[in-house]
Amino acid sequence: MTAEGRGMRAVLAGMVVLALAWPAWAASGPMYRGLVAGVSTLEDTVRVLGRPGSRIFRGDRLVCRYRTVSVLVDTKAKKVLAVHITDPAFRDVNGLGVGDPAARVLTRFRPDGSGRTAVDPVNNIRYELGGDGLVATIVYTAPGAD
Repeated sequence: MTAEGRGMRAVLAGMVVLALAWPAWAASGPMYRGLVAGVSTLEDTVRVLGRPGSRIFRGDRLVCRYRTVSVLVDTKAKKVLAVHITDPAFRDVNGLGVGDPAARVLTRFRPDGSGRTAVDPVNNIRYELGGDGLVATIVYTAPGAD
């Protein structure tokens, strides 16, 4: 086999691997330190973030609070429903962060009726906008979760 044939074979093999891996990667959704809403579990949360500063039970839901993030877990399904991020050093998949001007969000995503939140429906991200005109919280939500 010629060098050109081996090169083409390698390219095709790479394309097959990418095609097979793409659905799993694309379905994972945006991450905060490896946590993915709708995929990660309470055990994953504790392994990644450590023991929460506080835990609040609300029916079948548990809120684990940390200094710059809160994680909402469905205790029956044992899955993370939402990750509420207030970490000023974090940048999301859209390049936006807590403390950014709300105008940066509103030029890309439509606000809700109150004008206090905007949603990226593709990535299941909600931006909560503070009264000071800045992004106050970034919320990664599980698909179908409110």
